[in-house]
Amino acid sequence: MKKDIKIYLVDDDEEDRFLMLQAFKHLGIDEGILQFSNGKQLIKHLSSLEPDHFPQLIILDYNMPVLNGYETLSEIKIKNLSSSIKIVIYSTSINDQQKAQFKKNGALDCFIKPTTFSRHLEIARTFFDIALESHN
Repeated sequence: MKKDIKIYLVDDDEEDRFLMLQAFKHLGIDEGILQFSNGKQLIKHLSSLEPDHFPQLIILDYNMPVLNGYETLSEIKIKNLSSSIKIVIYSTSINDQQKAQFKKNGALDCFIKPTTFSRHLEIARTFFDIALESHN
């Protein structure tokens, strides 16, 4: 993995974070991934960074305590922290109306959390490709 690519994984579910990290590691992508357990932690961290230190991708769970994915996405937009960051929603369920709202509010796309490790690998590769494209 290019050392300057950064991906932030924001999910309150420790097992879901673990599975996604294992998928990244399996693909040889184990550097540059930072984890947060809620949106408030993410916002605080982003607010402390200069824009040239922002990640290329934020993987944002929808159903979280403190700030859910939609509230976090809105907060990122309000604070103007997302100009160069791609943000994807990653959740157990998202209906078409929610997906449209997320995209309207700045999310690149929405992904349903997989139930198999092979699907985790596919999604991890997609996430890395998005980050890599954003980096170039």
